[in-house]
Amino acid sequence: MALPPDSTDPPADSLPDGAGSADAADSTNAADAANAADAPSELDQPPRPTTTPGPPTREYRAQWTFILATVFLLFAYALVLSRAGSGAGGVLLAGGLGIAVNAIAALGLASGRDWARYAMTPILWIYIGAGLLVFVVVLGQGGVNIPLGAILAAWALLARPSEALGPVPTSSLEGTLLILGAVAAALVQFL
Repeated sequence: MALPPDSTDPPADSLPDGAGSADAADSTNAADAANAADAPSELDQPPRPTTTPGPPTREYRAQWTFILATVFLLFAYALVLSRAGSGAGGVLLAGGLGIAVNAIAALGLASGRDWARYAMTPILWIYIGAGLLVFVVVLGQGGVNIPLGAILAAWALLARPSEALGPVPTSSLEGTLLILGAVAAALVQFL
């Protein structure tokens, strides 16, 4: 569709004798198509964000803490299993419980489950307490231990819970069972 001539367009009588109005319409349509390709349409633009990205949430950091703890425990579990065999029953039980609790908590947080959000903060505090206790025990025996789990848990606790997900639930049977599993895993390693 050709637009009416604009005052800035060259006069029509300056066209060569062989150029007809069809050629002028074709060049106008080509120019319109080129301008349309340069200007983005509203449909091609991504939607504008309604909120600005803020600092990471506690859920995000806790999820990564649980993922890293699961990977570390899987590695340590395989190492202990290959060296100690079946003689390290308590350590293997604690490792198995720890792997299960961390994996379930990470998956629950990744899928936005309320029970995982309920259990998140208490489990992080359990990791800090257990990490400090292990640090003191190993230090008392003349060794050195870096409580990576406690450091990661403290990092996660420094963030605020997500406001976009609503308030953290105040009770959850599944979350309570997950917390009890974390307590059992922390206590079994000392038995």
